[in-house]
Amino acid sequence: MRHGFFRLLLGLGLIFAASAILLMADASRLRGTANRAPAEGGRPGKIHKVALFQHVSQPTLEEGIRGVIAGLAASGFRAGETIQLKRYNAEADSATSLAIAKEIAGSDFDLVITITTPSLQAMAAANRDVKMPHVFGLVSDPVAAGVGISADDPLKHPPAMVGLGTMQPVADAFRMARGLAPGLARVGVAWNPSEANSEACTKVARKACRELGIELIEANVDNAAGVREAIASLISRGVEAIWIGGDVTVLTSLDSVVGPTRTAQIPVFSNIPGSTERGVLFDLGADYYQVGGTVGQLASRVLLGESPAKLPMQYVVPPQFCVNEVVLKTFQAGWSLPEEVASKVDVLITAGGPVRRHPPKEPASVVPTPSLADRQWRIGLVSYLENVVMEQATAGFEEALLELGLVEGRNLTLRKRSAQGDVATLNAICDEFNGDDTELVVSLSTPALQAATRKLTSKPLLFGVVLDPITAGAGTSNTDHRSNVTGVYLDFPYAVVVRTIRELAPNAQRVGTLFTPGELNSTIARQRLEAALKAEGMKLVSTPVNSASEVSEAAQNLIQSNIDLFCQISDSLSNTSFPAISRVCEAAKLPLFAFTPEQVKQGAVVAVGSDYRDHGRELGKMVAEVLGGKDPAQLPFRSYGKPRRAVNLETARRLGFAIPGSWVQQADLVIPEASTTSR
Repeated sequence: MRHGFFRLLLGLGLIFAASAILLMADASRLRGTANRAPAEGGRPGKIHKVALFQHVSQPTLEEGIRGVIAGLAASGFRAGETIQLKRYNAEADSATSLAIAKEIAGSDFDLVITITTPSLQAMAAANRDVKMPHVFGLVSDPVAAGVGISADDPLKHPPAMVGLGTMQPVADAFRMARGLAPGLARVGVAWNPSEANSEACTKVARKACRELGIELIEANVDNAAGVREAIASLISRGVEAIWIGGDVTVLTSLDSVVGPTRTAQIPVFSNIPGSTERGVLFDLGADYYQVGGTVGQLASRVLLGESPAKLPMQYVVPPQFCVNEVVLKTFQAGWSLPEEVASKVDVLITAGGPVRRHPPKEPASVVPTPSLADRQWRIGLVSYLENVVMEQATAGFEEALLELGLVEGRNLTLRKRSAQGDVATLNAICDEFNGDDTELVVSLSTPALQAATRKLTSKPLLFGVVLDPITAGAGTSNTDHRSNVTGVYLDFPYAVVVRTIRELAPNAQRVGTLFTPGELNSTIARQRLEAALKAEGMKLVSTPVNSASEVSEAAQNLIQSNIDLFCQISDSLSNTSFPAISRVCEAAKLPLFAFTPEQVKQGAVVAVGSDYRDHGRELGKMVAEVLGGKDPAQLPFRSYGKPRRAVNLETARRLGFAIPGSWVQQADLVIPEASTTSR
């Protein structure tokens, strides 16, 4: 009996021991699975395994990787302490890149970070079935990479993949080249058609050159060995400068570009900061340390538990302008560094070495935050009139929402309504939004804000395209305002516009404009322009208009009152009727100045003012803050009015109005003469 009892105990003990072993094995298996699941990322004490995969060795990329590591460290993910970081480098070999990607996909990394487009493409192919969390960066155009990323929907990407696009400011680089060499007419580029990022940059360059009246001469290269031959071909075809975009093949053979061009006394400029130290005249591109820092922050969010599938694709281009002073001095004529351009330089390469004028911005720590894309939002958008200004502001607003992952038809219902200039309809739209399930209302224009503040008392109301929200009744100051209201207002550069008039038309004394007495913002704009003109010794002659049908006749009457030029303030009626104003001015051979850069495409000869698309984007960011839980009462009104210059040289030619080359050099938007475009 006793012997049987002991045998029973022994059997039970063996069963318990076996169960314990199985449980331990299962727990180990689960831990291995958890290593690949981002939801386990933030567990205290966990050592994360991270692969960092780059395509080639290059100083610029190393700067970006340094930023990635700093971005990770800022959130507590320090290599050798809280993460095991293993670096891979394909050294520009495609076969090696594919092999590395397969090795990483078959390993037990918690996350892979890829740097450059080729590494993104290789990892995307290897990871198609494995679905290891993947964050990418230092990629010019992720959509063109062909890895399943949508151009229209920032949440439409492979569920395990998310990252940053950094499309270089190609057009700005060509405008800067014109600023340093006003007579620049022929620019050469060598690029590899097999590189998606290079092709994307070249397409932008073609468009920018057409707008600037520059002839872009191209030569294709297949590999690094062909770069020197391609550059020699471009030199023989009479180019006056060489441009380098985001082409890895050419950048890895930079000496093959700089050497021959130095002998031929032809400057090189690029969109990749870091090249100036190797003999390039200037770089204007993204600060890759900051880009890398943002990639590190994004990777930190994934390691902290956020799903890549719920994070939107973003585009980040923090600019950096570098100039090689030593190289500039070797060009005796045609190239110079004007004072207004020199003030924008971030890094100056001197005989004693590089001098950084602005310190790099260090990445901040991140914490996991709920994604706005996780739920359905209903936003009402009301405007007074439809015109180019409203189109631009709305486009920028929608772009900002897209970058946040808010997609119309998926997790966003955006109810856009225009009153078409009718106040009764405007009030009815605001009543509609007040009574339905709209969660937040956005008003564009001063009349829309005034109607919305009367009708909405509890729902959050954010305004844009407003000149003076205080006078419009939204509050008593930027910080003391209605509890449910906040927004972004315009800050037009009246003094800058008047100085521009004085510079371009030094003999002008009488300046004309139309204004709408029934529009509060119009009367304010008229008063501010009048004060700015008076300060420069000029007089404003203004004529009231109340409807679109009156605009042409009023403009003709104003011209007959012996004004020297037309400077049209920005208000709802004049923005809608701007083409009519420009036709009257052109018929009278009178130059028309404007406050909206886009209006040079509608007949203005010169414009200095806000980019309404940027204004809309700023408003979209503010809306995101409110959707994220911030109280409108605690958000001060913000001004936004980054001034941009625009000029239409074709209109100037037809009017016989001379625009100095120095002013054109500094313009952000240049419409060239028709004869220049077609030559």
